[in-house]
Amino acid sequence: MDATRRAEHLVANLRWLTFLVGAALVDHWPSAPVTAGLIGFCLAYNLSVLHLTRRRDLFVVAGRWLPWTCRLIDTALISVLVAHTGESESYLLYVFVLISTAYGSGSGRQILTATGLVSVANVLAMMYAAGPLAFSGSALYTLAWHAGAIGLAGLASVYLAKGRTYDERAAHQGGRLQALFECAGYLSDTRDINDMAQKVLRTAVERTSAGGGSLVLVEPESGELIDEAIIEDIKLSARDEEIVQTARSGAIEWVRSTGRELLIEPGEKSAETLATQTGVSIAAAPLVWTSHKSNEREVLGVLLIWAAPGASFHNPDLELVLALSVLASVGIVNLRLYTNLQTSFLRTLQSLAKSLEARDEYTQGHSERVTKLSCIIAERMNVPDEAVDMLRNAGPLHDIGKVGVPDAILTKPARLTNEEWEIMRRHPVMSEEICRPLGLSEEVLFLVRHHHERLDGKGYPDGLRAEDQPLLLRILAVADVFDALRSKRPYREPMTKEELIAEFNRCAGRIFDPTVVETIKTLIETGDLDYLYAEMDAEIGYVTSPELEMAA
Repeated sequence: MDATRRAEHLVANLRWLTFLVGAALVDHWPSAPVTAGLIGFCLAYNLSVLHLTRRRDLFVVAGRWLPWTCRLIDTALISVLVAHTGESESYLLYVFVLISTAYGSGSGRQILTATGLVSVANVLAMMYAAGPLAFSGSALYTLAWHAGAIGLAGLASVYLAKGRTYDERAAHQGGRLQALFECAGYLSDTRDINDMAQKVLRTAVERTSAGGGSLVLVEPESGELIDEAIIEDIKLSARDEEIVQTARSGAIEWVRSTGRELLIEPGEKSAETLATQTGVSIAAAPLVWTSHKSNEREVLGVLLIWAAPGASFHNPDLELVLALSVLASVGIVNLRLYTNLQTSFLRTLQSLAKSLEARDEYTQGHSERVTKLSCIIAERMNVPDEAVDMLRNAGPLHDIGKVGVPDAILTKPARLTNEEWEIMRRHPVMSEEICRPLGLSEEVLFLVRHHHERLDGKGYPDGLRAEDQPLLLRILAVADVFDALRSKRPYREPMTKEELIAEFNRCAGRIFDPTVVETIKTLIETGDLDYLYAEMDAEIGYVTSPELEMAA
């Protein structure tokens, strides 16, 4: 469809030259109104064709009738010129109709049809020019000469079409192979299933000139089908949309249940897909994986593309979809293995972090509480869910670097010396270095490394300026300090609500973000965070304020 659209667009541009040549052959123009009307029609006609061939969505509809409509109009205009000029060389303009047919369709049968059409049109135009009664022997000789020239032009157009078709197929095949290599390279680098699905589907749609497509995956636990990627390059009418969805649903279910590829031609009766006379062409292939242990084939999903109305897929298109489905299958399995491995490593590190905190009764549960606090603050501040997920990943691991800090420093009941502080200040960097091989996002690693930064730029390890500290980092910094102040330490008791609020008021705008401080103050005042410390408070007999202590 796209190749035809581009060919018709080129033909429309060449049509301007044909108009100019035709105008140059006219010796005597008709009356001014007729001439103006003819010129206006030619301009409006070709400008309309250029517009329809420039936009793919319009050509999807117009492409069904536009090529042959243009051939008929071109033939009619040239015939008018021949009838007006008589025995001039204007009949040679019929070659434009034959060449445009060859370039647009590439079909020998259509070129022969066009040759017959212009031959008949030329005879009628010459008869009109000479007059039926004055049709002499010389006129018959001229007609025979014209017919021979048009026939030779038709034969040359057939050879032109075959050569063009061969070159286009070679270029098309080369382009598809290059697309497969590029897609394979992309899949080896990506770590996101959705990105992979979008890339595979986009390659399939663009390389087959499809109207759209979808890549659905089978959810491993529930077995439900999930639309991982959907592309609709062509805007369909409500009726065509319903037809496509009916055919799509039937094809997906059939491919999933059989584990075989499927090619549906427009109007084909296909009891297998329960899509009878759909009027839409579909190419679909399963994403299959064979377990090395059980040797059983598992359908991971379905890659499907549908053709624009009036277009159809053929075996080469299905072969490309099959090749892409194989790449997608390998990519999905590798990504799932990678994700499972990453999850296992994360859980191992989180367990290590808990074990590290368990060495000191005063810091036990710190990372877990900081994670919950960060998420609560972020949700109160209407932070997007995907950003909250970054806090969930960074929180449990932000202090993992303390595994490299000696116990004598971690559990020291007195203030640390300058040398001991230097060692302690290295733990954020060590945390980042430990977490980096896990493949965590740079945003999460940034939070892990910089959770001790301050708004005034005096934090560590890098002394970031305020403008370089995103909101998530400011939230994590407040949550980390809040938990330390709210928890019992060997050198002090946990702060009361009044003391906490006073401390955060003192640090707001200098150490901590004022907006985050206001949020944590509200949570403190409403007691929405008390449940996180209920067990700890019960063990040490903690009360939340001096007033409660006096009442007790």
